[in-house]
Amino acid sequence: MASKKRVIELINESIYPYTISKSFENIVSEWCKNYDLSLIKEAIKIGKKQYLIYNGDEVTYASSTEYLNKLGGIIHNLSNNPKEQI
Repeated sequence: MASKKRVIELINESIYPYTISKSFENIVSEWCKNYDLSLIKEAIKIGKKQYLIYNGDEVTYASSTEYLNKLGGIIHNLSNNPKEQI
């Protein structure tokens, strides 16, 4: 089981200067109950690489929103048997 606080910190660090909403923290709570921290960290890494776009040193708002929208799917996909991953 992952630490909710740590996962929130990792996500907020990845989308700085933005932060996740309180409602999104509830989603993170569910992830933390169901998935290991290592899997969530891997999903964050993949999501950052695939979805975050930078304007200078800062992430764009649009890409941070897209990243957050995709993160749950990435986590779910990584948790599947490798034959089932798409």
